[in-house]
Amino acid sequence: MESTGYLKQIKKDLDLLNILKDDPSLPQEERDKIVSSYYTLVAFIAEYINPSPELTLESCSRREMLCEEKAFFENNDSIFDLLISFGDQEQISYTDVKSTKLTVDDMEKTLVEIMNFICDEELFAKFIRLYNFKKTQINLLGGKNKNANKNVSFYITTFNEAYSFANKDLTPKGLIILVHELGHALKMLTNYSGVSYDTEIYSEIISNVFELLSTYYLAKNPRFHDFAKNRQAFYWNDYLSLTRKCLLQAKFLDTLDYEEISFATLREFRHVASTTIQDSSYKCNYQELLKPVITSNLKYILGYIIAIEIVMLYDQNRNIGIEKLKALISIKDNINAEEYLNHLLNIIMPGKSLTIYKNLILNPQK
Repeated sequence: MESTGYLKQIKKDLDLLNILKDDPSLPQEERDKIVSSYYTLVAFIAEYINPSPELTLESCSRREMLCEEKAFFENNDSIFDLLISFGDQEQISYTDVKSTKLTVDDMEKTLVEIMNFICDEELFAKFIRLYNFKKTQINLLGGKNKNANKNVSFYITTFNEAYSFANKDLTPKGLIILVHELGHALKMLTNYSGVSYDTEIYSEIISNVFELLSTYYLAKNPRFHDFAKNRQAFYWNDYLSLTRKCLLQAKFLDTLDYEEISFATLREFRHVASTTIQDSSYKCNYQELLKPVITSNLKYILGYIIAIEIVMLYDQNRNIGIEKLKALISIKDNINAEEYLNHLLNIIMPGKSLTIYKNLILNPQK
């Protein structure tokens, strides 16, 4: 894959697709197909040049996954305490807000405003590099193609380029999801250090910071205020439910020893899981406890809880908030989880501002 000639040809193909997908003379259906091809090629190159860690939970059997989960909860007291702290919070009552459509120009304008608020001059310049309005590497997937409904970002080391893809959703919700993906892209452009399974649980911090800050910014705009407040309350409740589910699974795994996890039948699992649920205030289907949460849920929960601290710093002093955000971005991903956590705790104290942030959500002031 490191063949110079091959890579040059692929780069030419990408550049050509990049130009064609924004060609207004082509029918929209054709442009959707081109974007789909563009996504497929970027995803292929990113995976081939920057392969995922050899061993991930997804490659293990269900029982091996649960052993990994059990070991994680046993060896990460500080994270477990953080989950308990958030899990003790109360849900927020809110009413749904009707979604409004945005024009492309509207979405572009608001996106630039949000990124200008979140970023300092250095980060904003990197955003403009991605989004230069002529040859963008920010792509909206839509149409009736197999690559629709994806929100993902890639980094290709050989090209030193980041690529972000998001659903073609011209609404405020689609806008903040795009901001989430741009958080990933800017992290990659600023400090790409390879992929490590060990720090996978911290991989959604920066993207969640960007997403949560976008709702904070939009809440100050009368046009988007109601949507932003609704979204903040939705995130709070959703992550609170996921956190309680994680805590319930940890309690379930604590009742089993490793031998039981390795050799128990599904029927025995079902009995223990059902008993655990009956003794808990959080109710769910017992099968949910047999699914691993670390790679699927925990990284988003931690990202959200940590993002809350950055939002509250922006609320008090934007300059300090930016300083802390850039410090988080500077943490290398290819270190072990303990080192990462130590760096993180030297920057912020997660969980400190949960109640204050909840009050900010409940504050109707525009």
